[in-house]
Amino acid sequence: MMSFFDNFNKAELTDVERTVYQYIVENAELIPYQRVREIAGNAHVSTSSVLRFLKKMGFDSFSEFKFDFKQKLNKQAVEDSFSDQHFDILNRRNFSQDLEHQIKKVSKQIYAADSVIFFGMGASGTMADYVARRLANVGINALSITDPTYPIKSHMAGEGTKKVLIVLSTSGNTREIIETMLLLQNTPDLFKVAITGNLSGKLVGLCDYVIDYHLKQDRMQIYYDLTSQIPAIFILELLVQKTRELQKRNTV
Repeated sequence: MMSFFDNFNKAELTDVERTVYQYIVENAELIPYQRVREIAGNAHVSTSSVLRFLKKMGFDSFSEFKFDFKQKLNKQAVEDSFSDQHFDILNRRNFSQDLEHQIKKVSKQIYAADSVIFFGMGASGTMADYVARRLANVGINALSITDPTYPIKSHMAGEGTKKVLIVLSTSGNTREIIETMLLLQNTPDLFKVAITGNLSGKLVGLCDYVIDYHLKQDRMQIYYDLTSQIPAIFILELLVQKTRELQKRNTV
């Protein structure tokens, strides 16, 4: 919440002044439309108590206070609107209805695997680095690959070792990623997971399991992908958290 009163110590207020303060901050939307008598009556104090409180807060008159209060209230409304737009990215409707089941299934695969590889390019590559390091920090044999020319298939050698490959791609159609995934088809003991914002992408058909999210892609001049990565990061954090829970449960 925005501070409607600047530079003061609540401990220096009297009990009556704290009552006035509490009423004002808890009824901020009503204050611009109330007269000083209404504020006093609703706060169960005298009009002079309200005016003394405002004087202590640095206002010479009630009208000066109301003008300043309206300005701050309008500013807060703009800031709240900005925040709502961004928090909406994590709205439940932007994820699969069975997200919890998806997270549990993939985290079990991660926990049971001999090795886990995260594969992505660009911003997705940055996230691959991040989550691989997070899991490595808690003892999971995890690494990231962000270069599509890297001989990734060499990491898949060796039958009998369980491997998990988690591919990050917002579009699900990145050419280099699709080509790499085609090379890995029919690789034994490899569980392939796609984390993507496009269920219609080619990547989905090349993986054993999909965790999807729904967010309108934002591109500039075709080549520059400005689509938010927050949903994918959220999914990755859930995977780390759930894998950590499995570790704790099985070490008790």
